[in-house]
Amino acid sequence: MQHGKSTKITIYEDKATGISSASYGSNVTAMVFNMGLIAPIKPILAVQIIQLYDELHSIEKDDPKAPEEDQKLALNELEKLMQKVYDK
Repeated sequence: MQHGKSTKITIYEDKATGISSASYGSNVTAMVFNMGLIAPIKPILAVQIIQLYDELHSIEKDDPKAPEEDQKLALNELEKLMQKVYDK
């Protein structure tokens, strides 16, 4: 299977997250989580992250897109959250 673009994200042992953004020149907009740091401090969040991974890991580029109205409803909130995250 041939894959598309990729990017590398640096995550430090003393940080819970890492992020890359196409807005800042990355090929892929993505987030990573340092589970070794998160799990002992926020175990419930660690479980939620793994649950989200389990739900999301099988999504493929060619999967059907969500209905346009669902995308529009989420877009404004997503933009606000992403800006908040990138500003940290």
